[in-house]
Amino acid sequence: MTRLDNEERKLLTAHYADKISEHIFAEEQARVRRERAAAEHLLNRHKVNQETVASTLDLALQLTDNIQTAYLQADTTERRLLNQAFFEYVEVDSEEITTGQLNPPFAQLAAINRILADDPEAGETPATGPHAPAEGPQNDETPGSSSKAGGSYLTHMVDESGHEPRTPPTPLPPVGRGR
Repeated sequence: MTRLDNEERKLLTAHYADKISEHIFAEEQARVRRERAAAEHLLNRHKVNQETVASTLDLALQLTDNIQTAYLQADTTERRLLNQAFFEYVEVDSEEITTGQLNPPFAQLAAINRILADDPEAGETPATGPHAPAEGPQNDETPGSSSKAGGSYLTHMVDESGHEPRTPPTPLPPVGRGR
């Protein structure tokens, strides 16, 4: 917008000094007006309505009033999205969370919360800290603790040879010569 204002002033100065013709002045004035209208349209498209932002923030904060209930009522897609929003990673062993890393800004908020609470175990995540899940079976579905045998933390789940036995390649039919 500032550039357009400067161009318009230079154009007007040149016009007053009779350095440009009426025809060129009209063309340049029309161009500057078109560019100004386009710039104003772009600025208006990107203006943030404070009321919309405030109401969206209020809704988001209401959803976090009881995040446990929101998570339990969510379908599988919503749960996955919540997990991806809150955690960089979560390690699960025998249906129990063993460790995890919060995503920013939640990691920063948790760090501030630990500092404010003067928590001596500030480096621990909820899964490894004093409020970690108890060891051993918690319900009928959870077996006892076991060592890791593999899982999604592996970069390759199946070797290049695959699970199936090798089979000889199928021979290709002979290619006929021109017709």
